[in-house]
Amino acid sequence: RLAEAERLGATTLDASATEDVVAAVRELTGGGSSYAIDTTAVPAVVKQGLQALRARGTMVALGLGADEYPVDATDLLQGGKRLMSSLEGDSDPREMVPRMIDMRAAGTLDLDPLVTTYPFAEINTAVADVLAGKVVKPVLVW
Repeated sequence: RLAEAERLGATTLDASATEDVVAAVRELTGGGSSYAIDTTAVPAVVKQGLQALRARGTMVALGLGADEYPVDATDLLQGGKRLMSSLEGDSDPREMVPRMIDMRAAGTLDLDPLVTTYPFAEINTAVADVLAGKVVKPVLVW
């Protein structure tokens, strides 16, 4: 997943190989990131993401799974930071889906490297692969 993110232009950080993730993000971004997106729903990751923001930064939580996220209230309030969610990317699907179809047809939205298909009989392999980080988006084919 890190390699795919880098291919798409992201600057990445392997959190499993980093002792202090917040300090590392602040170093990489010159004082903290302006934006963060969480797709993990892991409470500790959300907390680190918020702490790694610069003043007035925004974090969008997209992961579903945790019932609660711990928040460092002092960091949040003194930093003027925002924690928000997003419903379907906060876009109008009637406008965005046709736009994405056009982008794919034009070759400017290459989704193929993100998708791995599995026959339905291999559902357990698909789940294991996504949990192990081997694939980004497993798709079952019926």
